[in-house]
Amino acid sequence: MTKRTVPKQARCCSFACGILAIFLLTPSPLQAGAMTDQIRAAVEKVVAILRDSYLKPDARKNERQTKLRQAIEPNFDFEEMAKRSLGSHWQSRSPEEQARFVTLFTNLLEASYLDKIESYVGEKFVFVRETQDREFSEVAIKLLIRRERKFRSTISSVLLKEIGRSTT
Repeated sequence: MTKRTVPKQARCCSFACGILAIFLLTPSPLQAGAMTDQIRAAVEKVVAILRDSYLKPDARKNERQTKLRQAIEPNFDFEEMAKRSLGSHWQSRSPEEQARFVTLFTNLLEASYLDKIESYVGEKFVFVRETQDREFSEVAIKLLIRRERKFRSTISSVLLKEIGRSTT
């Protein structure tokens, strides 16, 4: 069996897509400037975990992923994401079905994106600008990839949990 290697650029893009997709999936309006600060703080926590040499070995993968979840999950309203994914079908579900779907949806997102996030290899995030339209904000971000290639994305506050909002 041969080991399949993935080019660094592909891993970088996978990482960027993973972390940005997570940020692109959660609703809530924020104050101007607060969204950039919230995203920057979450990205810095995630990067610190990924750079931690103690957590890098495969033997510590579960511990590393637990810490990543702890850094990422407080920023997201998984119930709102699940609700939006079902659209009009959400209302016809019982509260028990809704709760179960939120759990399954959250697990699906984790399974889909944790490995992508873990492919980070030292790229730099540049927070370009934040714009506000009524009660929502957008933050433009560049992920600088080696060889001067850039990955650009915009994160909308429609997809982030409001700072300080209760999660209960």
